[in-house]
Amino acid sequence: MINFEKYMDISFKEKGRDLSGLDCYGLIYIFFKNELGIILPDFLEVKYHGDWSKKGEDHILENIPNTFNKVVDSEFKRFDLHLFFDSTGIASHVGMNIGNGKFLHINEGSYSRISNLGIYKRLLYGTLRYRFNA
Repeated sequence: MINFEKYMDISFKEKGRDLSGLDCYGLIYIFFKNELGIILPDFLEVKYHGDWSKKGEDHILENIPNTFNKVVDSEFKRFDLHLFFDSTGIASHVGMNIGNGKFLHINEGSYSRISNLGIYKRLLYGTLRYRFNA
């Protein structure tokens, strides 16, 4: 049984990859590593800045591992990654489905938290699912 609560209230840190501070992908990275034993690329070599999506840079989709497939149905499963877009229309935020219409995520200048997907659905860019048998 996974305790998602231990991933709440972690402070935001750009390119953070440990529990002292995480960005939205770092939260996914550390969860997959600690809870699922899956080492994803850390993307620390990707050069980006705080307003990368506003400059048309699509770092999430350009760098997501090929062990994820796009979900074409709306039956989301635990550990699916939800990609959200900003005013530029680029996927600029990622969170992880934890079931029951909720997802785990962290925003810049905030802390990690569990939110209801319903209020974010209008910003949903797409969903990716890890191929556990890849």
